Amino acid sequence: MTDNNKQYDLEVRTLKFARKVRQLVRVISRNIPNIEEDFLMRIKILRKEVKESKYWLELVDVFNDEHLAREQRYLSREAIGTNDDFQLNYAQVQARLDNI
Repeated sequence: MTDNNKQYDLEVRTLKFARKVRQLVRVISRNIPNIEEDFLMRIKILRKEVKESKYWLELVDVFNDEHLAREQRYLSREAIGTNDDFQLNYAQVQARLDNI
């Protein structure tokens, strides 16, 4: 192959590479909103699951067993704290995604 052919081959390969990169960027750009929406939906589901866990913990009868009552209170507080954390984190995530 002569120097002229090598240069031509490099130009063709570079052009093909650039087109493939552009195609990839287009695909990624279309998928990013779906990824964000999916993430936010999973956070919402998680928050609902935490609320439901707290609800069911409150319904459990511990039969005046102090050890079980203490564990129930601990788990209930943990669920409340977790939900508060998710509330704060959800708002932060949403604000960051809005700025993208």
